[in-house]
Amino acid sequence: MLLTPTDADERAIGPRTGGAYYGNTTGLYEVIAVHHGLEAQRLLGKDATRGRGPRGRHRTRNIATERLETHRQPWSTTDHLARWGR
Repeated sequence: MLLTPTDADERAIGPRTGGAYYGNTTGLYEVIAVHHGLEAQRLLGKDATRGRGPRGRHRTRNIATERLETHRQPWSTTDHLARWGR
């Protein structure tokens, strides 16, 4: 089953697009990529289609530690955009 992003998914991801930088209480992050549908399912398995939050996934790099992570946390009130992406 191919999942396409819905408006709710896009709102939950917020302004995180490839190349964007955003920060929150845990650090500053560069968005490497945003994945939807089959790509998101491959990254995190069935969790891509269940639960709350966006069905899409975003891959980030922590600026301070260089650590790469893939997650689906929705945009929150503690997040702030430091630089727009592409």
